[in-house]
Amino acid sequence: VTRGATSAIYGRGYPGTNGTIPGYDVTAAPVLGSNIGLTIGNSSGQSTAMGILMSGEPARISTGLGGVLLVLGLDGFFGTLPAGGTTLSVHVPNSTALLGANLYMQMVQADAGARFGIAFSRGLRLTFGN
Repeated sequence: VTRGATSAIYGRGYPGTNGTIPGYDVTAAPVLGSNIGLTIGNSSGQSTAMGILMSGEPARISTGLGGVLLVLGLDGFFGTLPAGGTTLSVHVPNSTALLGANLYMQMVQADAGARFGIAFSRGLRLTFGN
C-alpha cells in the first residue's frame, strides 16, 4: 500500500510579543524511516519555557488564556526554547502501523508579551506515508 506523506498547518495561534504568533512547521514530509526537522519559532525573542503537545485527534478547546488548544489530550514534552527558536531533528519510525496515521501537534510558550503570558502556535498535522 502506498500512502503520501503530508503535513498541514491548521487553526489559529495566539500572539505573543509584538503580535507575533510562534512559528511551527516541519522541514520535510513525514516519510516512514526518514528524519525530519521540527522548526519552532519563538515569539518572545528570549529564552523561555515551551511545551509541544501531541495527539492522534485534533481539537478546539478554549483555554481562558486567549489561545485555543488544537490537540485533544496533553501528551508531549516540555523544555527550554532558545531566543532565536530552534529546529529539532525527529526520526520517523519505519513502522507500517503508522502508514496513513495522523499526528496533531501544537507548541505553547511562555511569553510576557502575550496578554495572559502564554503564546500558542497554530496546529500542525502530520500524515505518515511511504
